[in-house]
Amino acid sequence: MIGYPGRPVEGSTVELAERNMREFVATLREQLALEVRVHGHSAEFGEPVRDRGLDGAGRYGWSFSLGRARVSVLMPGVEPARLAEVASSPAYVHVNGCPVPWAEAVHHTVALRR
Repeated sequence: MIGYPGRPVEGSTVELAERNMREFVATLREQLALEVRVHGHSAEFGEPVRDRGLDGAGRYGWSFSLGRARVSVLMPGVEPARLAEVASSPAYVHVNGCPVPWAEAVHHTVALRR
């Protein structure tokens, strides 16, 4: 069964969302550092701030700046293995309102700053 990425995420917790967000941010920083090495430039990355006003449907919100772009992330609070399930899970990361599979979320975010 294919899950709709906008469905509520069952069994989600803020603690797991925080852990997932730390991993997301670490991977985003690595990608931005790679862009500096390859292209000679990157965007300024503001520290993510928890935004409880974005919370909903088992996803927890953070906001940050990336270059001139303002980014909001709704992170599911599930085990990392569930984030990796693309076809059968609604546990997509929402980046600026767009549901994105975990494996594509960082690249989707980096593209926003261009």
